[in-house]
Amino acid sequence: MDDVLQSVDATVRHAFMTYVLDAFDDWQLIVTVHDRLWCDQLRELFGAHGHAVLGTEIRDWEFDTGPVFDQPGVDRVKKDLELMIDVGEPRSIAAAAGQLLELTCDRLTLSMRLQVPRQEKYTLGDLWPVVRTRLAETAAGTAMKLVAGHKLLRNLTVHPDPRSWDLTKADARAFAKAVLDLVDHVRCGACGWLPKTGTCKCGAVQL
Repeated sequence: MDDVLQSVDATVRHAFMTYVLDAFDDWQLIVTVHDRLWCDQLRELFGAHGHAVLGTEIRDWEFDTGPVFDQPGVDRVKKDLELMIDVGEPRSIAAAAGQLLELTCDRLTLSMRLQVPRQEKYTLGDLWPVVRTRLAETAAGTAMKLVAGHKLLRNLTVHPDPRSWDLTKADARAFAKAVLDLVDHVRCGACGWLPKTGTCKCGAVQL
């Protein structure tokens, strides 16, 4: 299916794909999409119906060389940070890790229905305590401790703090790897962020 569910069809695409996945549960389905939200929804739908997902992304295109593909199974949430660990500057690595940490805490408070004190706009300082409490005694506990030990680097690199230019690559990488480890404990590539039960729909990731 070549991304026909756009424009006016977007209102029925979720129901349509649910029907397709039920009616053709023993078929191999190939879907091309241009909408990132719809791509994420498809991953969740396939996972909910017990279908394995092998996804790839065209991340660039040149007239002379054609398309450049991401490898199947690349996780867009973690991709940038994983690339930066090897080639990025320490300040950039830590800043990207801090952004991913805040995204992770934000998503988990929603998916796990964690109570956060009401604010006009939530920051990591609001989200981190409740997430840390929820995960402290789970399989993600060790990753949480490692993140907590490096969390200062997030504020150091998000703001124009002159001290951030003295950050060592070893510390930046340690922070980044701790955040990536945390994400692996709380997010399934097929189902998304873990729900309140602590187990994803396909059972591949559980706390």
